[in-house]
Amino acid sequence: MDHSMLPMEAEPPQGHAVEMPLGKHGMLGAAEGSEESLISMIHTTGPLWFTKLKLFSECEQVKLTKDSRGKYTPHYERRDIVHCKFSGVGSEYSGGHYAIVWEDNPYFEDITVIPATSQRKTEHANVFPVGKLRGLPQGCTTLLVSDLTRISRKRITSHHGKLHPAWESRICQAIAVTFEKERTLEEIVREQCGAALPENLPLFAGLRFRPSRFIGYCPDRDELAYRLWNETKEERLTMLSPKKPFSIKRKKTLMKNMFYGCEEQRAEALELYERYYGDGARREEQPPRGTPLSIDG
Repeated sequence: MDHSMLPMEAEPPQGHAVEMPLGKHGMLGAAEGSEESLISMIHTTGPLWFTKLKLFSECEQVKLTKDSRGKYTPHYERRDIVHCKFSGVGSEYSGGHYAIVWEDNPYFEDITVIPATSQRKTEHANVFPVGKLRGLPQGCTTLLVSDLTRISRKRITSHHGKLHPAWESRICQAIAVTFEKERTLEEIVREQCGAALPENLPLFAGLRFRPSRFIGYCPDRDELAYRLWNETKEERLTMLSPKKPFSIKRKKTLMKNMFYGCEEQRAEALELYERYYGDGARREEQPPRGTPLSIDG
């Protein structure tokens, strides 16, 4: 469940009309004291959109302050952890959620934030866990860089410390992949290396989300050459070609199951990798003990 999620009541069954309180003149909010009537209506009606309207109304009534130089206060810094009231449309974020401040120009009302959630998510280049954050509810926090957005300061309700600076590099990489359309090392291995897979899987697991530029792949040496998107230094990754016929389509499915499948799919993918790429494949190439080698000529 998301941190501090505001309660959302169920929508009415299909085919049931929602009763709308009317003013003296038969129009919503047209009566005297219409603002009070609207707030009362929002508190007592059930549909989800009224709850979102309530959030919007609460945020809109917040009074912002500026200092003598015309800067909004308080000023937030990159990696500050804040609690916000979102009132998104459709599948957009809605309700109370924590977020990470990414950019704050004190002369503008809007700031850029990265929403966070306590829900368990499959890790991707732009969705990844950052562990337990001090001051937040118990459990692992996941950053949704994929949902990076700009919000009004009026939506911020409280400040809760700071994200460790070590995560800033990972966030920058996620932004490069999501908004600058850079390819990850995982995509390059999947699309540019034929049926070959990395020799060192644990190493590759830690590198696979890095935004990278393809330089070349040498099948004779089983070596991939690449560089990070923002560097000129060439990096190399040792690859393994399958020891037995293995199609590129099967290789892509193996990678998907290995990194994104359920526990059973991952176990099966690792077993398949061992059989075609690892020691298991090499052992199958060796003749059984006691079997004489055939010598031509």
